Amino acid sequence: MVGKYPVITLCGSTRFKSSFYEAQKRLTLQGNIVISVGLFGHAGDEEVWEGMDEDTVTETKTMLDDMHKRKIDMADGIYVINVGGYIGSSTRSEIAYAAAHSKTIDYLEQPAAQRCPVCGRYYFTEPHSYEICPVCGWEDDPSQKRYPDMEGGANAESLNEARRKYEAKYGTE
Repeated sequence: MVGKYPVITLCGSTRFKSSFYEAQKRLTLQGNIVISVGLFGHAGDEEVWEGMDEDTVTETKTMLDDMHKRKIDMADGIYVINVGGYIGSSTRSEIAYAAAHSKTIDYLEQPAAQRCPVCGRYYFTEPHSYEICPVCGWEDDPSQKRYPDMEGGANAESLNEARRKYEAKYGTE
């Protein structure tokens, strides 16, 4: 918050350039300070790719990704430009980063409810919310979803181990 104005960083695929501009305008008119991307690599700003194929991880792309995390550091929250529900790997990383730093996370298009990855019987109200499933006790950890064999995230055991234990005790549907 700067003065009375919340600070929002826009996140999402740069292929949605017009949606970035629309969101920036709307959020600004709603009384937010909006931080956006500096280049639209997937929408014509070829400097990002340093003359290489699009999606190649270049030094410039690495620098821009790191700079965007610093923009998230300056913000109270992020606003995800997820046209058609699309969220790529860079944006997923930014969402996880924002969640880990207690930033608010809002979306252009509200994602579909996320089913608990352990029991499948409960739907989390928001992705990456660190909400705890009341059925099996699994805490919704985006890092453990991405790396299902990782132990020691929000949950002591890995996602795959929790699934095995749940299936052994209750079976599968």
